[in-house]
Amino acid sequence: MRSSNDRFSLNDNSISIIYISLLHDVLKSAGHMPANHCGLAYDLTDHRQRISQAEYLATLERVLNPVITSELGFEYGKLLDISAAGTVGQLIMSCCDIKQALEAFLNYYPLLSLPVQFEISTEESGYRAEINHIYPQGASNAVKWFLTESLLYCLLHQARFLSGKPLTYNSISVTYARPPHWKMYKTIFGCDIEFSAATTSVSTDHESMTSRILTSNEPVRALKERHCQKLLQEWQSHLSIEEQIMLILMDTMPDTPSLKLICEKLNQSRSTLCRKLRDNNTSYQSIVDDFRRNLALNLLKNTDLTISETAEKLGFSDDSNFRRAFKKWTGLTPSDVRSCASPLATAIK
Repeated sequence: MRSSNDRFSLNDNSISIIYISLLHDVLKSAGHMPANHCGLAYDLTDHRQRISQAEYLATLERVLNPVITSELGFEYGKLLDISAAGTVGQLIMSCCDIKQALEAFLNYYPLLSLPVQFEISTEESGYRAEINHIYPQGASNAVKWFLTESLLYCLLHQARFLSGKPLTYNSISVTYARPPHWKMYKTIFGCDIEFSAATTSVSTDHESMTSRILTSNEPVRALKERHCQKLLQEWQSHLSIEEQIMLILMDTMPDTPSLKLICEKLNQSRSTLCRKLRDNNTSYQSIVDDFRRNLALNLLKNTDLTISETAEKLGFSDDSNFRRAFKKWTGLTPSDVRSCASPLATAIK
């Protein structure tokens, strides 16, 4: 199962100002006095305000690199409280166990507007979550450590809070090399850590996933589920027909659904959907090509996946087919794009 918010670009104002406010608190508690609200001219008490991902990343680069960052990510992750996640947080807290809470999180994650992608798979020993788009290619080590450590610790800390148990991961892998404070990982997470891995991922066992949630309440869960469904429908109603199709494509990759299946998921007849697409001067195949092209560009620019692995993620049977398609889409080869500057560097110039 995959969940993502790829609708939001680097320059969309999708991130709550609360994340800057918490960053300010963490820096201050660590003895690093951030000047002028971390350099942003905003009222940090007005949590209705939002900033772009590019601005958030640029702020992290600016304030983290001059300071010692060995514990800041873990402290930041501790402050990311599930109770502050609105209706989604209330739904998660009312679930019966961690597995149901995870499913609720993945179902309604788009409502949280964070540009991270989760891909969950079941294994014989339990569950594995691959986490992509945590940071862009070209990010400094300080930002890589901070964003990864805060996210991984937040997920574990909230699972412990919900269950009242000292849960641990079975294993963790991260894509960057071993940091100077690497020994803290073993102490904090209590499991094996693989550095310089192909992907960032965590695994846990079946017993942890079936841990009961202390605040479980089925009537409340059912109520909040309906509320989240309504909010998600309202959110999706603002999407164009092309964006709705792209959300389906993201859920099904590397498989590409047939037009018949797309019609079923959108509750549209084939003739009605094709007419709507014609009215917008596009077609289903054009949307699929645009989606795969943009996903390919994203993977080539923002991950360390090989070209073969990128082709596999996109559903191509071999590298040569991917290279031909990519050349047709962009006029470039995958190697040409990989050698270009990172999108973060472009976004904050």
